[in-house]
Amino acid sequence: MLLVWIVLPLLAAAVCVIWIYWAHSSLALITHFSGAKDWSEAGQWGDSFGGFNALFGALGFSAVMATLLFQAISLNRQQRDLHRQAFESSFFEQLRLLREARNEVRYLFSAAYRNEVPSSNSSLRGEQTGLKAFRAAVLEAKHWMDRDAKAGEKLTAEEVGRIYQKRIHSRFESTFGTYFRLLNAALARIDNDKMLSKSQKITYANLLRGQLSTFEAALAGYNALAPFSGNFKHLVIEFRLLKYIRTGATRTLLKQYYPESTFISRPKRRGLWPLQNNLVSQENDVEAVDEA
Repeated sequence: MLLVWIVLPLLAAAVCVIWIYWAHSSLALITHFSGAKDWSEAGQWGDSFGGFNALFGALGFSAVMATLLFQAISLNRQQRDLHRQAFESSFFEQLRLLREARNEVRYLFSAAYRNEVPSSNSSLRGEQTGLKAFRAAVLEAKHWMDRDAKAGEKLTAEEVGRIYQKRIHSRFESTFGTYFRLLNAALARIDNDKMLSKSQKITYANLLRGQLSTFEAALAGYNALAPFSGNFKHLVIEFRLLKYIRTGATRTLLKQYYPESTFISRPKRRGLWPLQNNLVSQENDVEAVDEA
């Protein structure tokens, strides 16, 4: 900034000195360079520079347009940076609310399930909360889907969704409903944002996905097939939400209703924009279950 305040006055002073010198010595200079003896001959010589005047005028106009373009680009970049800062602030707040909602989830095996599987899953008897609630819900959902499947045939996606809605979701809608509405809203906000680039959307979605345990992801896969899920299945597929489901019967079942890309990483590409954050993905503190 100090350099600007020094250079600009000096440049202005130089222009003024040159202009004054030209005003007093113009004919002598023209005579020296063109050989003209009077102003009429000098005028003819000066007219020959008309093309240069047009060129310099065009260059000056181009410089003005380039300046306006650079200013527009700079303004657009500033707007995107401000938008991203605002987005990140609300996004991390959504993650916080999602974790709180997860801790509030409750689940209890149904009486019908306990009658049919009386001796298994003793560690999950009684009402479960948090991650254990998701684990119990996935186990019971898989049981009813296996039982309702006809021999040699697979259930349709609509049938899986209705079983999940009837056997699992409707019984504890007050907590599961809140959790999945928050998850849906967070993913939809990423998907619908017009100012985020594709790589930024992927990065934010990956950050959200990293917060999910394998049982949360599996139950999200069932939830997205339910009649009430709306656009949730599209979001599950778009952001590959089922990637971290452990190998086993649940993963095999869900692969019948989702494309293979939903379960794998995206191909690595150069130039992906890395999101700098200090949010560490929460580890799954629930021991694995043999679903086979």
